[in-house]
Amino acid sequence: APFIRLYFEDGDDYSEQYVKMKRAVYDWADSDEAVDFQESDHDDSEWKDVWKQYFKPFTAGEHIVICPRWETYSPKADDIVVTIDPGAAFGSGLHETTRMCIAALEKHVKADDSVIDVGCGSGILGIAAAKLGAGGVWALDYDPASVSAASENARLNGVDIHVAQSDLMAGAPKIKAQVIVANIVADIIIRLNDTIKDYLTDSGIYIMSGIIAERLDDVLASLKHHDFEVLSIDKMGEWRAVTASPKRT
Repeated sequence: APFIRLYFEDGDDYSEQYVKMKRAVYDWADSDEAVDFQESDHDDSEWKDVWKQYFKPFTAGEHIVICPRWETYSPKADDIVVTIDPGAAFGSGLHETTRMCIAALEKHVKADDSVIDVGCGSGILGIAAAKLGAGGVWALDYDPASVSAASENARLNGVDIHVAQSDLMAGAPKIKAQVIVANIVADIIIRLNDTIKDYLTDSGIYIMSGIIAERLDDVLASLKHHDFEVLSIDKMGEWRAVTASPKRT
């Protein structure tokens, strides 16, 4: 039978979270008998890193190969290898939204472009942009764990990118970038759209992902409101990525 396995960190709010989750599942199933709950305690010292055995080198886009730092990979002639240890940050490259962003970066980043990655997570997109030849890369994230992970991953890859803690564009450089990428969620992208033109050249490329299919129209409406031209919409599973550019007057 299908099952869902959830792990809760032991803490003061565990019981309340668990009760709410059970009630939500029962409501979804329309029956208290249709779902069987089993509980057990685990020492996380062994299982917390088990996922790593399933994270192997893989190709994202055409030439970029994502390789976890604990794996060995022999690159082919045209491979661009990005070594990643996500740590506590989002961005192993496995998620559909990240893979679509990498493919878009491969298509649009040109030599010496300035690139801003908003909500950088592990830094994977900014590092990929640097390895594609970007002249200056800024990786911004509100979460200190992401800032730490992105900085360490940049060091692992031997690239010089500027990593900063920032609430969206608050810590962005006082430049207009040729490429801005934001792999976040629809609501935050819509908020970001209010000011993104202040940081993007008139012919710049704006790549957005983390958009669930049901929210695509909301993001497109926001782009239209702010006079962006949609260049492409990519689909992978239930996720969408949009590439746009300011409309030329």
